[in-house]
Amino acid sequence: MRLFDVGVLPVCDEERLIGLLTERDIVLRGVANGGDLNHLTVAETYSDAVEPIFEDDEVEHAATLMAETHMGRLPVVDREQHLVGMISRADLAMSVDE
Repeated sequence: MRLFDVGVLPVCDEERLIGLLTERDIVLRGVANGGDLNHLTVAETYSDAVEPIFEDDEVEHAATLMAETHMGRLPVVDREQHLVGMISRADLAMSVDE
């Protein structure tokens, strides 16, 4: 995550979204609990309480959901829960400019 300057990663089982791994998850579930980052696994750390948006949702819904959940990025899924992308606050800002 540090190498690519990424703050959140989707966690999938095959192609289906099952959660998100954030920097905060790593700190709270790993480091704060005395975990060794060299031996901490994604399965032990990621959050499965994730609220994705659907690829055919309106952008306004994404903005509302981000505000309500205090998330800077949301996973985007199709109706079968397959991950198709991520949307960020920066993406929303760019859509307003267009």
